[in-house]
Amino acid sequence: MDRIWHVKIEDKDYVVAVDYGVFLQDPEDQSFEFNREGKLLIDGNEVQTWKTKFPKEIYFDIGGKPAVLRKKGLFAKKLELFLEGEQIKPTTIN
Repeated sequence: MDRIWHVKIEDKDYVVAVDYGVFLQDPEDQSFEFNREGKLLIDGNEVQTWKTKFPKEIYFDIGGKPAVLRKKGLFAKKLELFLEGEQIKPTTIN
């Protein structure tokens, strides 16, 4: 997984993980694109997938609480997780 957050809600631990795909650069026009599917998982269960590019925002629930995963900037590696409006720091960043 490319990014992982550990979240505790009401004494229960959750692991939110993102595999956001791989960027490929076209040598002719220098544009970037994904070459494989990305996915969002909670405790190993797939919540959402995407095939062409990382969505700007993904809305979902963690333990019944509203969460949003946001892409910040031009590259998918700059991701932020918010739980009930509060930003959660990632456990790992690659």
